[in-house]
Amino acid sequence: MGLFPIPPPPPPPILPAVNFSAEQIARVCETLEENGDIDRLGRFLWSLQVAPGSANLLIQHESILRARALVAFHL
Repeated sequence: MGLFPIPPPPPPPILPAVNFSAEQIARVCETLEENGDIDRLGRFLWSLQVAPGSANLLIQHESILRARALVAFHL
């Protein structure tokens, strides 16, 4: 330990929890895909906080799976 200790890194920002239905998420994905806004689509998908019991709901929607694939392709 020196004279000037290194401060710990700040905690990651806490995103507000927003509960969207799978249908609402699918519609947002479709809209962003239609507009060609892949960066925003990626940010939207990464910002989702999935409740433990609802993960299966997201993989049942083709538009959500397509959006995830599109974002992964453009990385």
